[in-house]
Amino acid sequence: KAIELDPRCAIAYINRGIEKYNKGDFEGAAGDFSEVTERDPKNVAAWFNRGNVWMKLKRYERAIKDFEKAIEMDVDHSAAYFNLGLALIYKKKYLEAIATFERAAELDPQLKNKAAEQIRFCRRLMIRKQQMEGNDV
Repeated sequence: KAIELDPRCAIAYINRGIEKYNKGDFEGAAGDFSEVTERDPKNVAAWFNRGNVWMKLKRYERAIKDFEKAIEMDVDHSAAYFNLGLALIYKKKYLEAIATFERAAELDPQLKNKAAEQIRFCRRLMIRKQQMEGNDV
C-alpha cells in the first residue's frame, strides 16, 4: 500500500524486501533492494540487505560488492563487515575474511565470539589448503 501511495518511498521498498526475504522470495527481495539502490544510492540498508540476499542465492561476488558498498558509506557497520567476511570465505579469500571479522569484533563487542569462531575456521581452512598443496608437490 505504501508503495502505491508513494512509489518513491525507499523505506516501503526496504520493508517489502525484508518481508519477501523472510518468506524465502530472495529474487523478489533483491528486486526491491535494487529499486532502492537505484532511487537512493546512499541508502546503506538497501546495500546491506541486498548483500544478504546475494548470500542466500550463493552469488558471493555480488554480495561482496554490496557489503563493501555499505561499508564505504558507513565505516562502522559491524554487521556488514561480518557478513563480508562470510562471503570472502566462500571465495577462499581467508586472509581478507580474517581482517573483516577482526574489524567487526572491534566495532561491536557482541560479535567478538562469533568473529573469533570464524577466524579459527579460516585458519583451519588455510592450514588444510597448505597441506593439500604440499601433498600435490
